[in-house]
Amino acid sequence: MMVGDVMDGVTADLLAFHGSSTTTAHYIKIHAPRNAHCVRDIERAVPKGASICDIGAAPYTATETLARLGYHVTAYDTALPAESLARWLSFEVIKGDTSTAHIQLPSGTFDAVVMSEVFEHLHVNPIITMREVQRILKPGGLLYLTTPNGLGLRKICKVVREGKFTDFYENWSRLEASGEMGHVTEYTPFEIRHFMEQCGFRSVNVRTENVYSKSNKFEHYFWKLVTTPFPLKRETIVCTASKP
Repeated sequence: MMVGDVMDGVTADLLAFHGSSTTTAHYIKIHAPRNAHCVRDIERAVPKGASICDIGAAPYTATETLARLGYHVTAYDTALPAESLARWLSFEVIKGDTSTAHIQLPSGTFDAVVMSEVFEHLHVNPIITMREVQRILKPGGLLYLTTPNGLGLRKICKVVREGKFTDFYENWSRLEASGEMGHVTEYTPFEIRHFMEQCGFRSVNVRTENVYSKSNKFEHYFWKLVTTPFPLKRETIVCTASKP
């Protein structure tokens, strides 16, 4: 099965479930290229039939695609899906919050852990989170992590235009009101590499990619062109690392 075909089917099913005009549907559409990129990377690095934990998995586009491709997947997220959606999913969802507590999963369980667009939301000590990720990985297991690039050219242009990385007050107010928040910190490729190495991961590889949908083809090709000479200035950091 081709990743694109499987993901197209999953995306269509999820959009039908949520309704095409909802906030969740908008999120699914915007993040579809990033999820496809993630699944293709994992398919190249992890053999079919392996056990994978997807942390921060909702709305489950990549997770369900991996399950349909033949991986044994467990999703770990702050909330359980609606019962009607849970019956449709091909994997179990475990409720837990990596920002505030230990990961409620057994040690040495998974061949790979996926954290795609999660790391920037952690609002407690991320060292503890990475220790927990190492704990649930099997020896030699893979961490696959993506996070926004704080040094990306698009980000730098946004800061110059708006004078800020993010609205810190709005983010922390949202946490107080609903228990969820936006980006706490956006890291640089150098920070991610150093952090993962200091946390004890091995074979740490860091690169950047442009993986999100743009408003039009011109914008897509413009950013692809201007970041070509700057391999660490693309919008998303992709990090792979292994447990010793």
